[in-house]
Amino acid sequence: MPNVVNATEIFGSRKCRPGTLAQHPEHGIVRVVRAAGGARTIEVERRVLPDLEPSTEDLPAGITPDQVLASERIFVSELDVLVSDLVELDPFRDMEPAEQGTVLTASFAGRPY
Repeated sequence: MPNVVNATEIFGSRKCRPGTLAQHPEHGIVRVVRAAGGARTIEVERRVLPDLEPSTEDLPAGITPDQVLASERIFVSELDVLVSDLVELDPFRDMEPAEQGTVLTASFAGRPY
């Protein structure tokens, strides 16, 4: 009896390999952490901005709200999703430059990206 191989086992691992960036319709840009057949484990970042006016009841005695430095919190979680929900991103083609005004150009065999 011949061995039957699922096409997802062969070709599914080629799309969105671990370490690549991908676009998810609900979570935005994510990083692929693990691949298993047609499933991918992605790393999702959720940023929580601080309150502009800190609560005075949590402050120690002698500290005013002007002396408190607020920073955003970043929560990272891993989720399992289907590979069909992801679109693999090419960082050189799909991502915008980090700084405004900076123009990145690259070419491979005469083809601009």
